[in-house]
Parts: sequence; C-alpha cells; structure tokens
Amino acid sequence: MNEELFIVSLVGGAAVLLSYLFLYYDDDSAKAWGGIEEGNWRMAWFASAALTVISYIFLWVCFVFIIEEKSTILFTGWLIFLTSASQWAYLTLIDIKEARRSMALLINLTVTTIACVMIFIAVIMVEDHDALKPYMLISSVYLVAHHGIVDNWLWYAAFPDQNFIPM
Repeated sequence: MNEELFIVSLVGGAAVLLSYLFLYYDDDSAKAWGGIEEGNWRMAWFASAALTVISYIFLWVCFVFIIEEKSTILFTGWLIFLTSASQWAYLTLIDIKEARRSMALLINLTVTTIACVMIFIAVIMVEDHDALKPYMLISSVYLVAHHGIVDNWLWYAAFPDQNFIPM
C-alpha cells in the first residue's frame, strides 16, 4: 500500500467533503450552480461530476493499493488537487455573498486542472501494468477534461458576472 498517498487522500478527502457539506448547509448553496440552469445542462454537469468521482476513486485505488506508485509528481499532483478542491466551495460562497466572480476562484479552478494534468503525467509514467493503464489513462484524461473544460471554463463562464471584480 502507498501509505503516503493514502494519508494525504484521507486528510485531503475529508477536507473536500467537509467543504462541500459546509456549502450544502449554507443559505446561498443553490447559487453555487452559477449560471447553470435547472434542466438538461445541470443534469449534464451532474453526470460529468459523477464520472469524475468514479474516475478519481478508480485512480486512487490503483495508485494506493494496486500499483503503489510513489512518484513525486503523483504525490504533489494529488496533494495540490485535494488542497485546491477543498477551497472551491469557500471561494464560491465568498463570491456569491460579495456578488462577484473573482480571479481567486478562477485561479483555484486552474490550479485544480493543473493538478489533474500532473496526475495524468503520473499515469503516463506507470510501467508494468498494461491491463490497467488504458483505463487509468481514460480516467485521468476525464479528470483533466472535467476540471479544465466543464468546471474551469464552462462553469466559471456561466457564473454570474454582473459585478465582475478581479482580485
């Protein structure tokens, strides 16, 4: 078992889940959808997020229990991913409450995407696991696509921008 990645995932994953729980119970939580209206677009985003969670869990199981990869790029990417993902809900709520779309939120989304690219690179570097590697590549590409396109570009672009104030 990759103990270091397991511990980082346990602590960082708890931080992400707690931040989402905090968002869920906030009075303004419904506004976190930004400009994604109810209906087909919201369902598409939700389906994409669900596939992202499945991809994350699959990669986590592979890296922690099967491959036990201990590369610096994987550990750093995973740490950055969980750190930035745990901050998204708080930054979103701040922007909602201050009626703005901040540069801090965009930077957070971009850092999350960069971390996904680092995880993708770690997958490319995996050796001796030819049966798993194609599925890991698909999962890591999906992480990059969801965070880079769906969250960083589409969701942020749809976030209300009437009072856009860069930080």
